[in-house]
Amino acid sequence: MNGEVKRSSAQERDQWAIRIEEELLVGGAAFSEWATLMSFEAHTAFVAGADIATIILCSSACETHLRTEANDFKSRFIELIDSSTLAETPKNELHWLRRTRNDWAHIKRKTASTDLKCYTNAYDEALEGDAKRSYQAMLLVLFSDQWV
Repeated sequence: MNGEVKRSSAQERDQWAIRIEEELLVGGAAFSEWATLMSFEAHTAFVAGADIATIILCSSACETHLRTEANDFKSRFIELIDSSTLAETPKNELHWLRRTRNDWAHIKRKTASTDLKCYTNAYDEALEGDAKRSYQAMLLVLFSDQWV
C-alpha cells in the first residue's frame, strides 16, 4: 500500500456514527440551535473524512452547549468544563477534546511537538481515531441530560 493509511469510507463512518448515536441516545435530548448546527456540521465533516474539522467542530458544539446551559458567555472553555454539572467521564473527555483541538487550532503547539513539512504528514491512523473519540465525546455531552 506504499505507506498509505487506509481510511474508512464515508459509508463506514456514517454507519459508525449512527451506531454510536443509537447507543448513547436512549431518550430525548434538547440543546440550542447553534449546538445543533455545530453537531450537524461535525457529523458532515466526520462522514466526509475531514478529521481535523471534526475535532474542531465537536469541540465547538460542546463549548456552545455548555455556554448556553450555564448562560455564561465569558468564561474560558476549561472553566465551563470544570464548573459544569457533567459526570466525571464526560468532563475528562472534554478536557481531552479541548487539548486535542488546541493542538490543531494553535499551530505553535503542533510544530513544537512534531515537524510537519506538509499538511499530508498530519494524517495518520491515530487522527481518524481522534475524530471518532471527538464525535463520541460530543454526543456524551449533548445527550448528558436525557429524558425518557
